[in-house]
Order: sequence, then C-alpha cells, then structure tokens
Amino acid sequence: MKTAVIIMLTAVMLFGAAATVQAGATYKPRTGDASLDATLGDLNVHTHGDSVPEFIDNISVSYNIPRVRVENWVYKVQMVPADVVMTVLIAKLLGIDVDVVVNKYKARRGKGWGVIAKELGIKPGSKEFHALKNGAFGELEKAKGKGKDKGKNKGKKGKNSGNKGKNKNK
Repeated sequence: MKTAVIIMLTAVMLFGAAATVQAGATYKPRTGDASLDATLGDLNVHTHGDSVPEFIDNISVSYNIPRVRVENWVYKVQMVPADVVMTVLIAKLLGIDVDVVVNKYKARRGKGWGVIAKELGIKPGSKEFHALKNGAFGELEKAKGKGKDKGKNKGKKGKNSGNKGKNKNK
C-alpha cells in the first residue's frame, strides 16, 4: 500500500514537471512588452527539468513563501517558473497576498500577464511596471548564474597575492 502511494505521488510530480517543461517550450506571457516577454521566456529555459526544485527553493527563500505553496503552484496549478515569478513580484509590488494574484492568474491565465497586471492596478509604463521588469530580469540572472562562480578564480592570483609581506630585495 505504501509503495503504491509513493509511486502515485512520484508519477504526479513527474507529470507536473513534464507539463511545466512542456508549457515552457511554448510559453507566451503576453505582458504587452516584448523585452519582458523575452526575459520570462528565457527564465523558463533556464529553470526546467532538474533545476525546477532549485527554482522552487530559491523562490521560497527569496520571498519567504512556504516551499509547499510554491510546489503547489508549479505542480498542481501548472504554473511555469516565469508565471511563479510574475505572481510573487506582483504581490510584492502591490503589497497584496500572493493568493490574490494566484486566483487572478487561474481565472485569467489565457488573457496574459498584461491583462492580469492591469486588472490588479499595474499600468503599462508605470514605475510598478518597470519594477516588475527589473524583478523578472533579476530572477533570470539568478537562474543563469547557477554555479557560475564555481572554479572561476581557480589558479589565478590577485594583485595582492603571492609574496605577501616578503621583501623581494632581501
């Protein structure tokens, strides 16, 4: 019995992850801004497959949201990573509960983020809209930067390294 439950849960999670990746391949956020759309599409490319759990951890820690809630959005609501980012950024910018944005997303997901943001009070070109773009770009940079610094300075000496404190003329 336990084994059957574990197999079912694993299958549900794998199906959810596969659906997330599938949705990322054809993702059209429709924000009304081409550069934000491109950033969100790139975010999905950099947060797929094995990196989805790492993405979930990052969002949970960065925005102080219980991991189980973020997992619910990804695996049950079928939000791709870019949609999760838009959800938490909009909630943070407007100072509203994230569930308000999740519910609006569920009801209007087919209309795109431009419509959802407008309905929640973010006008195109506003300072809130630009903050949303900057936040999405920041999350993309985090996703791209995974492991970026590992071994970066390996074998290199800085200008103050080497003969520290030693006089070469002695």
